[in-house]
Amino acid sequence: MENGSLQQYKDALLKSKKEIEEELHTLDRVDFGDERTDPDEETDDSEERQKNLALEVVLKSRLQNVDRALEKIGKGTYGICERCTGKIEEKLLLVDPESRFCINCKKE
Repeated sequence: MENGSLQQYKDALLKSKKEIEEELHTLDRVDFGDERTDPDEETDDSEERQKNLALEVVLKSRLQNVDRALEKIGKGTYGICERCTGKIEEKLLLVDPESRFCINCKKE
């Protein structure tokens, strides 16, 4: 992979990492309060907590994928499929720079 392309992917990954970390930080700061007397408010808070927990799981998974991709750039293995060791298509990396698998392996 060309250095110019590699830097483009690295920049995109670093931007994604920053955005994900900011979202996680925002989720950590959400305060639902403990003194609820209205059952409807308690239900709303519970639902909101569940949504935030689910979002946190997704964001942490994405952050792991981004970190893995950045590590691969450092090792010189970025753009190589983890399953078949073939080249990950540029068009896939443009859409999903943290992709771990080529198009064929993603289909399986």
